[in-house]
Amino acid sequence: KLYSKYYGTVAEVEEDRFVIVLNCDKEEIQNVLYLAQELIEELKNKLNVISTIGVGQYCNNVFDLPKAYQEAEEALKYKIIVGSYEVIYIDDIKLNDKQQYYYPKQMEVELNNYIKNGDEENALICFAEIIKTVKNQWKNMHYNQVQKTFIQILTSIMNTVDNLGIDLECILQEDTSAYSELLKKDDINNIAGYFNEIISRSSRYIANAYEEKNNRHIEDIIAILSSDCGNNISLNLIAEQLHMNPSYISRLLSLSSVASILI
Repeated sequence: KLYSKYYGTVAEVEEDRFVIVLNCDKEEIQNVLYLAQELIEELKNKLNVISTIGVGQYCNNVFDLPKAYQEAEEALKYKIIVGSYEVIYIDDIKLNDKQQYYYPKQMEVELNNYIKNGDEENALICFAEIIKTVKNQWKNMHYNQVQKTFIQILTSIMNTVDNLGIDLECILQEDTSAYSELLKKDDINNIAGYFNEIISRSSRYIANAYEEKNNRHIEDIIAILSSDCGNNISLNLIAEQLHMNPSYISRLLSLSSVASILI
């Protein structure tokens, strides 16, 4: 189907990588991009192969082919941003001096606050917004910026759990470091999947730790109430014995089956 209109050749340059050279007019480059997308879809439908195609600029003569090949290779590196199953044209990723990449710092802060509170649901929603922000800026950023972005986010998450006295790599139970695993991810969808796993495991671990801590404190409160049954006991007295904030104890009791105590 690809050659129904254009003459060309296909060569395997290395395992799982092929180069296609088509003979067409410069004005037909858009048609070539459409054909490339059709090829991706045929490979998926007929062979169940997920592919990405990088396209270099039009060549005026055969001497331009090496440069076009390098451009196609450069375009393929942006798979880390746009994901697999895409046609990436070199002209779409050229940067100019006026374009600036916005790092979602506020989203990073919000993400870590959710993780710190053990709020898995909102943490995942927040990270999905980060992914969306990065994808929306893919034409404004170099592929190296993508790696730096997610390395920075990973560092912030590691700092958050470390400040709680938790080792992230113990939570993940991986033989290699989280940074090494991240650098193995070659497109944004794989990166998103890896971070979702990190966020879910971290949030659940922290939520469980908070629950266990709260349960221990509630048991201590119940023990005091049991031992002082019939005596004049107040929230402040319990807080003093346990060296805790009375408001914190009140919140714990409101979450348990123990009746609330009035000061």
